[in-house]
Amino acid sequence: MTALADRLHSLFVSPVPARAATLALGALCAVLAARLLWLLVAGPQIPVAPSAAPGMAPAAERAPLAGFHLFGQGGVAPVAAPASQSRLLLRGTFASPDPANGLAFIAEAAGRERAYRVGERLPDGAILDEVHAEHVILRREGRREMLSLPREGTATPPPRDPTPAAPVDPGGGYLTGPLSFGAPDLATDRAARAPELAALAEGANVLPVVENGRLVGVRLGVRDPALLARFGLDGEDIVTAVNGIPLDDPERRDALQNVLRAGGPVVLTVRRGGSERQVTLGL
Repeated sequence: MTALADRLHSLFVSPVPARAATLALGALCAVLAARLLWLLVAGPQIPVAPSAAPGMAPAAERAPLAGFHLFGQGGVAPVAAPASQSRLLLRGTFASPDPANGLAFIAEAAGRERAYRVGERLPDGAILDEVHAEHVILRREGRREMLSLPREGTATPPPRDPTPAAPVDPGGGYLTGPLSFGAPDLATDRAARAPELAALAEGANVLPVVENGRLVGVRLGVRDPALLARFGLDGEDIVTAVNGIPLDDPERRDALQNVLRAGGPVVLTVRRGGSERQVTLGL
C-alpha cells in the first residue's frame, strides 16, 4: 500500500501529461461502473453476427466454424404470445442469445421474489419457457403467454411485441475502463498499457452468480487470469457490491445510479474463499 500511495502522490505532483492520463483513465473507470450497472439490470447481450461480406473465405473453409452455431441456430420468426393475466411480476432478466438459457427474477403477489431458470415451475403453476431482454414467455397448459417487465411509472406490465430487437452496441455485455498502476513513470507507462486495458475491456464478461435461487453477485470472466490479477482480482471472486450497494436485486439500480453519479473511486466488495475484501478501482 505504501508503494501505491507513493505512486498516487507522484501522480498529483507530476506535469500536465500525467494529469491528462489520469483524467482519461478516471473516465474509463466511470464507464466500468456504468457497464456493471447496466449488466446487473439488463443482463449480458451478445451482438448479432454480421452478414457475409465480399472477400470472405470460400464456404467450404467456413463450414467447420459455422457448424458450432456460436450465436444459436436460426429459426422461424417468434410467434406472438398474448399478455399473461398472471399476478406474478417480472422484476428483471439475464437474457442470453438462446432464450432457453436465460434467468428471470419473478415476484409473487405477496412480494416474495426469487430467480427462475427456463423449465422451472412458477408459483402460479406456469412453466418458464423462454427468457428475453424485456419479457419472458410462460407456458400454461400448453399455451404460451408473455410476461413483460413493467414500464417505468406503471404497476402492470403491458404486452410487448416479441419481434427481435435492433442490434445492440457491440460493447454491451462487457466491462470497459479498469485502471492499471505501472512503473515509476506513470504517465508513460499507463499510455503504453492502454492496449492492455482495451484487451481487458473486450475480454471480460459479467456472469451472474445465483445461490439457492437468489442472485448474490457477479463474476468477471476472462481468458487470461493474469488480466484480473493486475487489479487484485481472481476468476473465482464474486463481486457482491459496488460502492456499498449489494448486487442482489435489479431493483437497486436507482440506488446504484445515485452513488455512481457522485463520482470518485469505484469500490468493489469481493467474496473470496468465504471471506470478503474490498478492491478499489480509481483514484
